[in-house]
Amino acid sequence: MGIGTDMPNSSSQLEIVAKDRGVLIPQVSLTGTTDQTTIGSSNIESLLVHNIQTISDVRP
Repeated sequence: MGIGTDMPNSSSQLEIVAKDRGVLIPQVSLTGTTDQTTIGSSNIESLLVHNIQTISDVRP
């Protein structure tokens, strides 16, 4: 799938192309590096979020 391109790279599931914009990743307040409750029960390995909370062993 491609956003901003008609020919996404065949090795990617999603390719985003832009010359003047970025990608906004979901922002969450994690409670620690092993937090599995903030996001819910659907945590999966390699899930990408942007932590906005400084607490314990976690810093944005």
